[in-house]
Amino acid sequence: MALSPSKSMTFSFSGSMSGFPELSTNTMSRSRQVVSSTDFMQANALDVTNSSIQSRMATCTGLKLEVETALTEVEAEHTLLNAQLEATTAAIRSKTAPIAAVTQWLKIRSQRPAEERIHDYVDISAEHLLATLNESVKRLGQIKAQEMTALAELDDSIATLEADLADKTDGLKVDSMTLSLMNPTMGKTIPPARKPGVTPTQWRGSSNTGNLQAKLRSQMSAQLRAKAASTEADALAKEEAVHKKLLAANAASRDALQQAINENQAKIEQCVNESNDLMAQYTENNTSLSAKEMSAQVVADRMETRNSRPGRELVYDEAQHALQTEFTRMATAANDLKKVSQRCLDADSHVNSLKKAYTHTLNNKNKCLQLETDCLLLSIM
Repeated sequence: MALSPSKSMTFSFSGSMSGFPELSTNTMSRSRQVVSSTDFMQANALDVTNSSIQSRMATCTGLKLEVETALTEVEAEHTLLNAQLEATTAAIRSKTAPIAAVTQWLKIRSQRPAEERIHDYVDISAEHLLATLNESVKRLGQIKAQEMTALAELDDSIATLEADLADKTDGLKVDSMTLSLMNPTMGKTIPPARKPGVTPTQWRGSSNTGNLQAKLRSQMSAQLRAKAASTEADALAKEEAVHKKLLAANAASRDALQQAINENQAKIEQCVNESNDLMAQYTENNTSLSAKEMSAQVVADRMETRNSRPGRELVYDEAQHALQTEFTRMATAANDLKKVSQRCLDADSHVNSLKKAYTHTLNNKNKCLQLETDCLLLSIM
């Protein structure tokens, strides 16, 4: 057991001078023991101190490696999330043109004639697509806000880890310099030691907390990236599905319009033919009417001529009866011909009215078909 310096340096000089040689011998022996003991204590204390510093440096190096690993991982995740943020921003921008195109599509269809301006399946599909696109922008906007928040948290973790890494690097340098100090600096007084404000547990816990927080934020960021990619893919799939329905509705509308155009063209042609037939019949009726009226005039002339017979011969005989009958028949025939001719004119007027209506409908259908075709020129997806 090492002797206490205070005790080892305490001597008693009582006694007679005759014992001085013995006292001197004991003093030197005792001194050598103290020197040996304090030398051992000095070396031992230095070993313990160096060992403690080296142990602390080893622990710090391990923690530093963990911080470096965490920093590398969070920086990599930051790069990936930043790329995803750019992708999300691009996805939002990509909806601008389709939204404008669908809006223009609805505007074009609003130019249809009033009687054709019905809220049909094409309008419903276009409105559905517009709502789907706007919903995609809304959802992607929410994702973008979350990505920006996550990026800020990753920036905070990076700053925390970089600060921790810098502190540990500086701490290791200081401890390394401490180990290298073997000789005192002459002329300097020993300053009072700074009282540490952090316990070893707190020191390790601070690094572990920063590492754990960075890891959790990286995990949340990775989940957010997956959610963003999934949201973008789902939005695009829905938009494409609704767009296909719009194109199908447009095709069905164009087919129906073309069929209506063909039917109205056939009806118009039928009206033209029927009108021609009626006018031909009307002409034939008038020709026959002229013949009957001329025949009636001849009969009238004959009867007037026979009226010049002598009084004795002026009898109502068979010839007079035949003339009277012929005249009556010609007058009746002429009257019948006039009636059927008027019916032909009335029928032709009705046919022309139908033709006008069919022509109006045809013009409307042609305009609608042109508008539907113009809509197809818009690039949506």
